[in-house]
Amino acid sequence: MTVAIFGAAGATGQALAEALAQRGLPFRVVGRSREKLQKIFGSTPNVEIVDADLSTLEGAKKGSRGATAIVYAVGPADYSDKEFSKLPGWMSTALEAAAAEGVKKFILLSTVYSYGAPTTPKVAETHPRRPAAFKGEMRQQQEDLVLAAHGRGGLGTLV
Repeated sequence: MTVAIFGAAGATGQALAEALAQRGLPFRVVGRSREKLQKIFGSTPNVEIVDADLSTLEGAKKGSRGATAIVYAVGPADYSDKEFSKLPGWMSTALEAAAAEGVKKFILLSTVYSYGAPTTPKVAETHPRRPAAFKGEMRQQQEDLVLAAHGRGGLGTLV
């Protein structure tokens, strides 16, 4: 099984990569900058470094090729609304690439943005998703795309 971490250079991607490396599992790190990926993961055992522009179908296919599973940890370049507005499109591209390349599992690491203000003492997956801000709306759109893709072409998805 080959796990590809999309957005591996970010904090969440790095934490996941560290966990896989500690278990001795082979994995792929995918991001825009080969130089940055090499600096972060160059001495990590069992890692394949793939530089790819995940905002394009060609780049997302390159990152997906040969992977059994994708863990999607791609975040915006900054926290502006302009950057957050790109997230649903990038997700659509990643899902299309995953299906085209025969990936079996697609896991989106998400946030609590899509839930909005808590209406219960504990926020679980059953909590209503009512985003209170634009960033939450964009995260919810990403999640909805992933959930809607479940089962298409044999792709299993999880948020």
